[in-house]
Amino acid sequence: MALKNLIDRFNKGDDLDFLSAFGSSDDEEWERVRRFLKIVESRGLLALIDPSAGFDFNDVYTQNSFDWYCFRKPELREKFIEQACRQLYRDIVYDNGRIFLVLEGLSELSGLFCSNEYSRMVSSYDLAYGILSDDTYNPYDDTTEDVYRDVIGVLTNENFRLFCIYVAENLKEIVLSEYSDDIYETIIPELAESFGDDKVLRVDKEIIGRMFKDENTFTFIYQELLTEDFHNSLIQCHLNAYNQALTEEWAEEVNKKLESVGIGKGVWSNRHPKGKNYTTYKVDITDNFIRILSHFLKSHIGFNSTIYDFNNYFSLVEDTENYSDDVTCLELRIDDYPNQKNLDKLINESIFEYLDF
Repeated sequence: MALKNLIDRFNKGDDLDFLSAFGSSDDEEWERVRRFLKIVESRGLLALIDPSAGFDFNDVYTQNSFDWYCFRKPELREKFIEQACRQLYRDIVYDNGRIFLVLEGLSELSGLFCSNEYSRMVSSYDLAYGILSDDTYNPYDDTTEDVYRDVIGVLTNENFRLFCIYVAENLKEIVLSEYSDDIYETIIPELAESFGDDKVLRVDKEIIGRMFKDENTFTFIYQELLTEDFHNSLIQCHLNAYNQALTEEWAEEVNKKLESVGIGKGVWSNRHPKGKNYTTYKVDITDNFIRILSHFLKSHIGFNSTIYDFNNYFSLVEDTENYSDDVTCLELRIDDYPNQKNLDKLINESIFEYLDF
């Protein structure tokens, strides 16, 4: 029988009895398939083999060996990769040699991060999910015990000047007798006396500036003269700036980890490639997918699962991690404290948005 006819029978997948002619009954099924393919290759007809055919192999070992063979052969490689993409139909799209991961939200990428806890009783997966999700991620709800040091102390000269103006407009004057004896631990009595009235200190921006240069005086004014809303506004300013600075640094680290395995920036689209009408995120993962597919195939020869047991990218990656030493989940090693310069910058940019008297 002509070799091309045998190739046609092979590609139909359900009529493989002819393979008995390529080895004895004692030979493994893959050995007979391999000999057949070797002859096909020697005749220059390997490109006629269809990797996407539904082969009726008797042995999973044959299927995995055949898939690994197709992946490594230039004549079959692209056709096999396209078939693999079609198999993972839930979130993979093959388009003219490029492979795209299509997501409903960025948080799905957190599935590539390790789920085991590593610090602060939080896993890399949980951190990545919080950072990549659409919701605002605030890892901390208490970030300062000293607003004088952490907020007032980091204001630029110009912001400190404006801050003093706002306080002066709301404070006006200080009647010493209306407050606790703690006032005498401050420079307020000294200032009042220097202006000729030891009972009342009328304030302006310069006096507020002098008082706020002294921590004891600021603390007294903060606690006894101004409202709780003022107190809370400084705490809230620090809290939000701290969380924003920290999560921005964490987001940068998450993106670096994704880029390290070939997953870069994608684009949002209002049209799903499979015809649905909601917003999706599409990212080119060609290099990443080929790497994962390679390690999956290489590590699964001799095991029962095949690529045809999966219908989405993330389950394929997880299974590959379980079998291959060369593919591991992504692990974050991040600081619990933001860069101080970034934090100071955000406080200065936002202080007057929070200030409340």
